[in-house]
Amino acid sequence: MSTDTADTAKKSGHETEPAQSGHSTALAQVAHHEKQLMAQLETARAEAEAMIAAARAEARAVAEAASDALEAELTESRARAAAERDKVRAAVVEEAEAKARAECGRAMLRLDQASERIAALVLPGGGGAGQ
Repeated sequence: MSTDTADTAKKSGHETEPAQSGHSTALAQVAHHEKQLMAQLETARAEAEAMIAAARAEARAVAEAASDALEAELTESRARAAAERDKVRAAVVEEAEAKARAECGRAMLRLDQASERIAALVLPGGGGAGQ
C-alpha cells in the first residue's frame, strides 16, 4: 500500500469516526424522544381511562337519580290514583245507599198503603166486603 493510499485510508477512517459519533448521537436523541413520546402516550392513555371512568360514574349517578325521580313520580301517581279510586268508590257507595234508602222509603209507604187497604177490606166500616 502506498503512503497516499494509507493517508487516504487514515483520512477516511478519521472522517468516518466523527460521522459515526454524530450518527450515534442522533440515534440517542431519537431514542430519547421516542421514550418521551411513549411516556406522553401512557400519560394520555391513563388520563383517557380516568376520564372514561369518571364519565361512567357520572352516567351511573345520573341514571340512579333519574330512576329515583321516576320511582318518586310513580309513587305519587299511584297515591293520586288510589285517592281518586277511593273518592269515586265513596261517591258510588253514597249514591247506592241513597237509592236504597229511597227505595226502602217507597217500599214502606207501599206496605203502609197495602196494610191500610187490607185493614179496610177486613175491618167493618172500612168500606170493605163486610159492609
